[in-house]
Amino acid sequence: MIYTSTILYALGKMRGHVDAVADFKHWANQTDADWSAADGPPVIGHAAARVFHRLRHLDDLDTRIDVGGTCLSKARCRALHGALYSKADVWVSVDDDVEADTECLESMLTVARATRGVCIAPCLTRRFDRDMVNVFSLGPGEALHDVPSLRVLWGGFGLVAIHREAFELVARNSDRWQDDDREWKPAAFLDILSQHGAWLDDDKAFFFRLPRSVRVSALLVGRTTHAGRELNCGDIMTMDRFDTPGARSTVPL
Repeated sequence: MIYTSTILYALGKMRGHVDAVADFKHWANQTDADWSAADGPPVIGHAAARVFHRLRHLDDLDTRIDVGGTCLSKARCRALHGALYSKADVWVSVDDDVEADTECLESMLTVARATRGVCIAPCLTRRFDRDMVNVFSLGPGEALHDVPSLRVLWGGFGLVAIHREAFELVARNSDRWQDDDREWKPAAFLDILSQHGAWLDDDKAFFFRLPRSVRVSALLVGRTTHAGRELNCGDIMTMDRFDTPGARSTVPL
């Protein structure tokens, strides 16, 4: 089983909580033919809905759709809390403007389960002055269970698959905070100011708390789209990444 979560703040703000959730569930349950026939400009939430839709063909899903969270770190912590109490062996977190093809999603699940670690589907960042991929790599590419991948130190949380063993370790390494529902939850995405003066926001903070013994991989197969920008994941070895000298986001943790 896969625990799948997304954060739809923009859609919730436009449509209201009830209608936003209803819209998203309707999109996620559409058939392939419905999606093929869809026309018109991009709609907020469609990208993540297509990820949910494709994942349904790969495994049973338990889902969390957050349309009210205004603090990204808290929203991601709430999703982690839900994953901990689910029966899923893998948690897939996808942002509302990120999409991936079936090959990418299936490969991501394969690597996360095989390594019992984290697998990132790389995406282009929102920078428009240069093409930048959202991973900090550690070495050359390799094949894990016939899936081409790259070992990385950390990466963006636009589309990530995390094995239960990995997210349970992060939860144990995190302080607890008391949410509005009075439940205590792991603050795994709480921002950190590092000893080097670097601001580690939600995704970097998660990887900072992840033990180094846990493998973090980035796919070198499939295609992703972030904010309308498409990436062939196999091209990332020749592109600027967070570890590229001079990159704005060169934070080694």
